[in-house]
Amino acid sequence: MFWLSLDLASAVGSVALHEKTDTALRRLEEREVSRGSNPLERFLPVLQELLQANHVEFPQITRLVTTSGPGSFTGLRVAYASLKGFAMALQIPVETLSGHEARALAWFAQHPEAAEVFVTTCVSRGSECLTHFSPTGDGKIRKISEAIVGEIQVAGTVLDEKFPLRAAYLAEGLERAASRRTHTTLLEWINCGPQYLGETKFKETTSAGA
Repeated sequence: MFWLSLDLASAVGSVALHEKTDTALRRLEEREVSRGSNPLERFLPVLQELLQANHVEFPQITRLVTTSGPGSFTGLRVAYASLKGFAMALQIPVETLSGHEARALAWFAQHPEAAEVFVTTCVSRGSECLTHFSPTGDGKIRKISEAIVGEIQVAGTVLDEKFPLRAAYLAEGLERAASRRTHTTLLEWINCGPQYLGETKFKETTSAGA
């Protein structure tokens, strides 16, 4: 089985291919989609190159994964529209999870000694979506808080654009993500949509504390 994951919500989008077995998820390859270019123009050619290079036919894909947000308005719309179309053609699930949770899971995997981390994404001029996570000790993490802030004032490690979301993080964090949503029917595909500002419902504030 092969999983295809896609991130177009970041400044540099990416697409990744994994092979799934009963015991493991193995990353085959990840490729950059766009850097300062239209993701819609670059995504399909890069996807075709990725599949050809790994000798995988499109009908062999069994699962599609993307971020629910936060991130680029256009990038999220393109990713959702593309994967919905693929899902309808192949009759396979579309999986979504928080990009912040995927980044935090990847970071904790690299820093198992860490007790907490803050993840941030610019969602509009002068505003950031800031999410606070801590590990639960079983390979999963807990979201402590999330808010839209005008200024980041926290005591702790902050994952900003220097630790961006990667498509591979989405697939590799999927089975441990509390934000995971699985869409398998026509109605679910139609109704699912991105959360451009993350899951937060808070009004904009000027700061967030640890």
